[in-house]
Amino acid sequence: MTTHLNAEMLRSTGAAAAPIEEAIGTVKKVLCQPQDTSKDVYAVIFRAKHKSGDEPDHLLVMNAVISAARRCWHEVSKRPTKRGWGSNARRAGTIDVTEHNGIRIYRGCSTPEEFQKTFVPEEGIYIFPAHLKLNTVEQLGLEPLPKDVKASRIVLQVGIEDESAPKTLSEGLDRESRAWREHFISHYKGLSAAGVADETGNTAKNRSAIASRWASDKKIFGVRFQNQTLYPAFQFKDGEPIPAIADILKEMPPSFTGWDLAFFFTSPNSYLDGKLPVDLLKSKPERVVALAHAFAHAADAF
Repeated sequence: MTTHLNAEMLRSTGAAAAPIEEAIGTVKKVLCQPQDTSKDVYAVIFRAKHKSGDEPDHLLVMNAVISAARRCWHEVSKRPTKRGWGSNARRAGTIDVTEHNGIRIYRGCSTPEEFQKTFVPEEGIYIFPAHLKLNTVEQLGLEPLPKDVKASRIVLQVGIEDESAPKTLSEGLDRESRAWREHFISHYKGLSAAGVADETGNTAKNRSAIASRWASDKKIFGVRFQNQTLYPAFQFKDGEPIPAIADILKEMPPSFTGWDLAFFFTSPNSYLDGKLPVDLLKSKPERVVALAHAFAHAADAF
């Protein structure tokens, strides 16, 4: 059923609302026709009607497509031809549908009848990688696609973030901004070096020694705020550093500051189903460590 959806299309000439049948037909042309005749269409977007006005905002549509392309480019450029992609991989007719990290990939050539049975439009952004011009890709800071991908019939689907959802701590704020840092401090308790000693029950005269040693050994990290170093309390459990923190810090680039790490821990991530890494530190630390590895070694992540 498509009666609950509106459609928008991003063409080389700009964005505009489109009949739902035309948007579906564009996807169909990519996956069914040997010679794709819709190369001026870069992407189509399906939205629930209650979230869309009569006319799309062109700048928002383009920004949404660019953000989606950046999210999924690694997926299609690094593993374009492999099947069994993730636990949700499946075959449907002659269209191969695979999912990984919140990104769905349609790959095929299908008959119109099989397409009709396989493709059910859902809310999301559908990108046609083969339609993007090389200079456009380069200006977006993306690597050119391998030749076999460029010549393939592939459609990428990425979900649309709910614009009505409450903003999280990191959304819309730069990690370098004073406002973001103040917001972080107000939401996450920070311990002074003496506070770390109190947490551990350490009674040594040098109250900063234990925090300094743990930070030097990369078991914890601190952030500089108002001329003092504060150590986020979420790093500790029962007075000791959570072991996963050390594993995560080992993965991070040496250039990362404490504020870069704070941003990583408190930013929602699709790899964690939209959750914050900090929220899984104690319940599922292995997932946060895996995320840190993928984050620091993007070329080898998949």
